Amino acid sequence: MKTEKSCGAIVYTKENGCIRYVIIRSKEGICGFPKGHTEDLES
Repeated sequence: MKTEKSCGAIVYTKENGCIRYVIIRSKEGICGFPKGHTEDLES
């Protein structure tokens, strides 16, 4: 079985008492939090 390692983050800021999150929308229209794959030498 092939495995892969990915990393992500919940990025947010507080503005006027409101929490605002960063959401990414792909070209296909799928929304989610910023993430990606690790490079060979990254931990």
